[in-house]
Amino acid sequence: MNVWTLRRRLALKVSLYALLALLTLLAQCTLPALAPWQVRPIPLLTLAALIAFFEGPRMGGVFGFACGALCDWLSAHTVTYYAVALMLFGVALGLLIEYSMRRNILSALFVSIVTIVPVQAVFFALFIWLPGRAPPYALVTVATPEALYTLALTPLLYFPAKAIRRHFEKNA
Repeated sequence: MNVWTLRRRLALKVSLYALLALLTLLAQCTLPALAPWQVRPIPLLTLAALIAFFEGPRMGGVFGFACGALCDWLSAHTVTYYAVALMLFGVALGLLIEYSMRRNILSALFVSIVTIVPVQAVFFALFIWLPGRAPPYALVTVATPEALYTLALTPLLYFPAKAIRRHFEKNA
């Protein structure tokens, strides 16, 4: 393939991932809150991890930053926390997966957990608990249900991301 064909294919792949990110953002804003805890999921965290999972460190870092910027835009507490955290996780997970993991649903769930838990725990500590907006036990009563709700959405994002990856891998 010539250079222009490769560039068009990359632009189309990036556009499809960006469309998936916008649909995920829409879902994040419209999914209902879990009844007893009133928590909402943050599926953009999972999507950033899955793009790193399928595409490696370079695209994982770029989309990690983009998904993080969308999360920061929706958050009342942060300015750049999610953008920086997801960019770093995207690069690190992309490198880890490239050299040591298979790309299947179980690995995707593992990658989602490895992203959601530390990012949300640090977010809770820095922006909720330390400023005194919530007591420490809110980590169990609020942050844990939110993380589990987000993790439950992983298969819904895994299969579209896998389809995008497969389409461009198959037609290479």
